[in-house]
Amino acid sequence: MFLFLPACANRGSENNPVFRTQDGLLGTVINVSVYENVKEQVLTDMVARVRDIDAMMASRSALSDLSALNNSSGEAFTPPRALYDVIAAGLDWSARSNGAFDITIGPLVTLWDIGGTPKVPDQDRVDAAKALVDYKKVEMDPQGPSVRLQPGTRIDLGGIAKGYACDEAAAMLRDAGVGHAILDFGGNIYTIGAKPSGALWKIAIKTPVIGEQGYIGLLQVSDAAVVTSGPYERYFEQDGALFHHILDPDTGYPAQSGLLSVTIVCDSAMQADALSTACFVMGAEKGLGFLSGIEGAEAVFVLDDFSVRVTKGLTGCFQLLDERFDLYEADFT
Repeated sequence: MFLFLPACANRGSENNPVFRTQDGLLGTVINVSVYENVKEQVLTDMVARVRDIDAMMASRSALSDLSALNNSSGEAFTPPRALYDVIAAGLDWSARSNGAFDITIGPLVTLWDIGGTPKVPDQDRVDAAKALVDYKKVEMDPQGPSVRLQPGTRIDLGGIAKGYACDEAAAMLRDAGVGHAILDFGGNIYTIGAKPSGALWKIAIKTPVIGEQGYIGLLQVSDAAVVTSGPYERYFEQDGALFHHILDPDTGYPAQSGLLSVTIVCDSAMQADALSTACFVMGAEKGLGFLSGIEGAEAVFVLDDFSVRVTKGLTGCFQLLDERFDLYEADFT
């Protein structure tokens, strides 16, 4: 579905973009608002590109290129170049995070089925699926380019594909000369430039308490990706306990790291996607240590003791709205 607002001036007001497009893709709804004149074809091509990425990388679609790779039975598989590049990037972040983010999480994702009909699996099934999760079981051949998976290995790009698509869409708008736009890919936010007035964009971060509405704070950014990982939107309850969708490859269960959410701010939505998942699995202390080696990445960590740790680069850019939480500056360690 497309919704195009007609151009009414060379530059839209902050509450009235010149063009807006909306479509249901990547398992969510994408919203793109552009605040200056751009050809309608640019938006059409942009959504078509996102649709192609979805068709390549959807793990739940039996028709996707990723599913074909996962069913390749240990044989070398030649994927589309974009899929190869995203897998390569995913393996890089898997290695850099020492497996806290791991694109071979597929067997555990399938087992828990949190996007379908979830239930807590038996321990022996968790152990069996966990044994298949290891990014080192993916062999990449850049000459093909081809990918070979060891038997039983299944790649899931749910923690990185949406960020890649967001980056691609933003790049197409920039190439078309757009200097003021905001993209929302199901909570993966990318801002191009600042608002038409020159003011920074205000990005609301949801209160990361399961079952609650509202916002914990506001971030002010420009030319940045903002991605949050938290358990509060995809979860289920069984026997009085809550189980969320961010799985820890080390335990095979939903991550219990002492965090309610992690928000990453950097210049790439794909990088922010991977980092937010990795840091959520690691926890605040290890996550901050990990981020210390990532140039240009800043973060907001919300802990289950209702403290909020904000890295130095976001000092003055984050406003706490929920008085139940306490705000601290978090030095990288």
